[in-house]
Formats: sequence, C-alpha cells, structure tokens
Amino acid sequence: MKTIETILHFLRSLSLEEILLYVFLSCFFIELLSRKARRLKIHSLSDSINNLLIGGISFIFDFAFSMATFPLWMYLYEHCSIFSINSSKLSMFLLLFLLVDFSEYWFHRLSHEINLLWAAHVVHHQSEHFNLSVGLRTSFFIPLFNIFIYVLFPLAGFDPADLLLIIFIQGICQLLIHTRLIGKLGFLEYIIVTPSSHRVHHGKNEIYIDKNYGKFFIVWDRLFGTYQEETEEVEFGITAPLEKDGPLYSLIEPYRKLVKLFKEAEEKEQRNSVLFGRPSEIKK
Repeated sequence: MKTIETILHFLRSLSLEEILLYVFLSCFFIELLSRKARRLKIHSLSDSINNLLIGGISFIFDFAFSMATFPLWMYLYEHCSIFSINSSKLSMFLLLFLLVDFSEYWFHRLSHEINLLWAAHVVHHQSEHFNLSVGLRTSFFIPLFNIFIYVLFPLAGFDPADLLLIIFIQGICQLLIHTRLIGKLGFLEYIIVTPSSHRVHHGKNEIYIDKNYGKFFIVWDRLFGTYQEETEEVEFGITAPLEKDGPLYSLIEPYRKLVKLFKEAEEKEQRNSVLFGRPSEIKK
C-alpha cells in the first residue's frame, strides 16, 4: 500500500509533459525488447535518432507557442465566449473531446490536400520506418496553423484547461499507435484509430495514400469515405524520399521547395495553386 501511495504522489508531482516523456520512454523500451524477442527489423538507429532530434526541436517550439497562446485562450474564454458552458459536467468534457477530434480529422485531412499545410505535415511521413520514435517526428510549423482551430473552443465557451488536457490525451494516444508490434484489434478497428489503421495512413502504397486521417476516432474516416483497411504489406514513407538526412533539412526542405515553386510561378493563379492547391510536386 505504501508503494502505491508513493507512486501516486510521484505521478501527481509531474507535469503533463513529464508524464508524456515517461510514458513514451517506457513504451519505446518495451518496443525495443519486443522487437529483439520477435527478431523484427523495425528500427534504424540513424532514423530513430533523427526522429528524436526532430521531435525535440518541435517540442521546444510547441511548448513555447503553447505558453504564448494559452493566455489568449483564457482571455477569449473569460471575456469573449459566446456560450456559458458548465465545464464541471462530464457530458461537456466528452462533447469537447468529440468536437476537438472532429476538427482534428478535418485539419489532418486538409494537411494532405493543401500544399501550404502539407509542407509542414510531410515531415511526419518522411521516415521509411514505423515505430514509436516516428510518433515524435512532427514539424514546428504545425502550431502556426492549428491555432486557428483551437481558439474556436474557448471562444465557444469551453474551458481552455479541458482543451489542453484533451490535446494531451490525444497526443499520448497518437504516440502509442506508431508501432508494428500490434496487429488488428477486432471491433475497436470500427471505433478508434489503432496501430493497424494508422499504419495504413503512413503507407505509400497506392491503395493507402491519403487514407485514415482520424486522430482518436476512426469513425470520421468511415463516415466521410476516407477509411482503408490494412489489407497488404505497408511500404512506409513518401513516394520521393528526401535527398539528404538530418533534422533541420527534414524540417526546412519542404518549405524551401514550396518557396522555389512559388517563385517559379509566372501567374497569380499558378502561385495560388502552389500555396493552396493539392500537393503535387511537393508530395512526389
């Protein structure tokens, strides 16, 4: 009993970021041990290091950006909210969870359909491996875009603290589904995003490209026609791999290419297409 109390006291002393770090490190260690036991080649040392470095760089920017924007959320919630929502009710928390996940589905989908957003999101798809370290591989440009979604919730009257907690919960779940060690999960495949459905999302097989955008619930993909079951071996990565490796190159190159295409465009319509059209040359 004393041991359990000590553990609970330790957990209560941690910040959300520290809990996320411990959860990730524990699962990553388990994945490494399981990989060796099952003799699977799912890691590359250089790729994993690159993923961790990219994740570290993005985390610093994300944390700083969150600290800068949270006061804005609080101001909107306290002075500009449209509705008065009782945040203490579990039903309101669950409603917010559902609404955030719905908006994340559409933001993720648009990130595959608009060049300006894809240049940030493609960083997450560059790795040709699929393991827990890939879950960390995100671009620090993304918060510059999804802030326009998140501000809607405190403006509507939802408590920013609840919003932050939901983003944290979804972030942990997103990290943990990046693994090849877990197969299909039966009826859960119809409800939530699983490792199997997310492997499909990272596939460059023609049948898998631009499928399974869900962050926590997979039902959005089933409702809006973007669901694809894992039916064949997944080839991970993008259809035209990066010419070089390295965290800064991986983060900056997509936007360098976007700027180059924008400068080469001769007409306004072409420039608009480069920025807001569907990914074409950037995605290849």
